[in-house]
Amino acid sequence: MVMDRGDGQLSPIPGLVLGAVLLLLAILPWPYGYYVFMRWIVVAASGYAAWVAYAGSRHTWTWILGAVAVLFNPVFPIHMRRNDWMVFDLVGAGLLGMAALRLRRSMTRDDRLGPRPANRSRP
Repeated sequence: MVMDRGDGQLSPIPGLVLGAVLLLLAILPWPYGYYVFMRWIVVAASGYAAWVAYAGSRHTWTWILGAVAVLFNPVFPIHMRRNDWMVFDLVGAGLLGMAALRLRRSMTRDDRLGPRPANRSRP
């Protein structure tokens, strides 16, 4: 895993992978402190990745990762029952894992082809 993308910006991939693993582990019974720690890691990783996605004109991932950051924020927590959180933990882990793969692929593509144009139209 590349930590520095070569342009002075750190890669969000390690944080996304760590967040996904912590979310998968969250379905097990842990002390309350684990869930607070997990929220801080997930909100930091998804927030930074949303910013990187926005800077790279990947607006869909910006919104998805921003929503994950809002859902798991530790400052204004959303309260649900444990069974409800299990669903969101699994969905969140899947989203962070997919984001890591997609952003890694697009960053590799950008290294080969240069930056992606901001206004691109799809047929």
